[in-house]
Amino acid sequence: MMALPFKFLPFLELVMEKPGLMVLWAAFGVPLMIGLVSFVSQSYKHHKYAENINAVLYASLSFTWIFGFILMIMLLSSRVPGIKLYFIWMTVFVSSLVFAGINNKAIIKYVSKFKEFKR
Repeated sequence: MMALPFKFLPFLELVMEKPGLMVLWAAFGVPLMIGLVSFVSQSYKHHKYAENINAVLYASLSFTWIFGFILMIMLLSSRVPGIKLYFIWMTVFVSSLVFAGINNKAIIKYVSKFKEFKR
């Protein structure tokens, strides 16, 4: 049986040794990514598709932050190996990115209603 070589990504070896890093990433890394996206989105805010891009990125990162953190804590307490935690987290992120990409108009509509309600 053939095994997948994980030597091409050095941080995966670190995740395999210390699976708690995935919980730390899910808790603190994703909010840092949201901050980075908001910083970068300032440069393309006048672009034609900026609202759609921002809605997809913010919705997927927000969902991944909340759901991914809870999932990582539950799986780490169940002693799931670090590499599986990484692939599970990536699956959550990619699936939420695809979902937000498909439903971006509904997300924009919901956020605009929320903004009007807040005022």
